[in-house]
Amino acid sequence: MSEDSYEEIIRQINEAHMELKIRLEQVSRLRIDCAKLQLELLKLFKPQCLEILEVIRDISVPADFIDLNNGDGIESRDNQVCSKKYRVFVLNMGPR
Repeated sequence: MSEDSYEEIIRQINEAHMELKIRLEQVSRLRIDCAKLQLELLKLFKPQCLEILEVIRDISVPADFIDLNNGDGIESRDNQVCSKKYRVFVLNMGPR
């Protein structure tokens, strides 16, 4: 290989190295922005909101996951959902 081809390879390597540094800086900034947004999001989740999210998650559980061996699986699921809805209602009616 000639001296010119080695210099060209070194130039390409240096160019790629600089591009990687720029990308790393961009990724670092995005990670910082993401962490800030996550903290802002956590500030929005008050205990009442978390309780509501839990109820929504429980309500959206497919019927396949209900234990039907006790004979009244659907009824017990309905009782659980109603109980949780009542707790959410009470939490929302509490002092503000």
